[in-house]
Amino acid sequence: MLSSILQTAEDAYYQFPAVPETTSPTDTAVFWIITFFVIICGICFIASAFAIISAEERGVVYRFGKVIREMGPGLNTKIPLIDRVERVNMWITTLTLEDQALITKDSVSITVRAAALYRIIDATTSLVNVEDVQSTTSQLAQATMRRVIGAHDLSQILEHGQTVIDAIKTELEARVSALGLDIDKVELLDITLPAGMQRAMGRVAETRREADAQVIAAQGELEGATLLAQAAEALGDNPNAVRLREFATWREIGADNATMIVVSSGNPAEVAAGNTAAATRGALASAAADATPVADAIDQ
Repeated sequence: MLSSILQTAEDAYYQFPAVPETTSPTDTAVFWIITFFVIICGICFIASAFAIISAEERGVVYRFGKVIREMGPGLNTKIPLIDRVERVNMWITTLTLEDQALITKDSVSITVRAAALYRIIDATTSLVNVEDVQSTTSQLAQATMRRVIGAHDLSQILEHGQTVIDAIKTELEARVSALGLDIDKVELLDITLPAGMQRAMGRVAETRREADAQVIAAQGELEGATLLAQAAEALGDNPNAVRLREFATWREIGADNATMIVVSSGNPAEVAAGNTAAATRGALASAAADATPVADAIDQ
């Protein structure tokens, strides 16, 4: 009975022609779209397992909110969709402190404009412990500069500026080291004094320059007088030197042709030796000898 029923069903099946299986264009398009999407997702998934860090950066890897490690420059690997990389710039950054009103130790109000160069040396510490690195560094730099300048007089700041800069840099380095930062350089760009203080300092400087000029002039006169005394002593010891000096003086005076020179015929050596009477007699005899030819010419 059962076998007859199965035979009847088999005969009925083979009586109808087979229907060929066909695929519509819509089904083909959907298939390729899904295939392309799966390939793209696979490529993105594989690419997310790598991280490229530049030479001026460091990468801090978080896994479920916990810091795992720090990535250096180059190609690094991570777990896709689980690890998160935060990049930290290691460049030197310029911090400018504009017009800080400060008071020195001797109660002088000044305005200081300064600049500081800093860089991150510990990427993990700076990222985890500091919310805003530049703002925090700026506030610490202002407080440090106010404290250091307040411990120095105005004259010390103006005359020994490098000492003040070194003190600011040393104290600021000690304060930012816990933040993973390093201070490369600190400079005081400008120091502005009150107008009254500038005028007072100008008067003091002018007075000092005048006093220095008077001291230099007095020293010159003293040296000149000393040298003249030594020259007079040397000429007194040598009568011929006196005569040569007299000739040199004539030459200097006679440089102008319009100059008339009246010379006494007294012996300069006798004058230099203190024999005034002999010199006077010699001068009178010379004058009488010069006057005789003139008198004879008048009589004729």
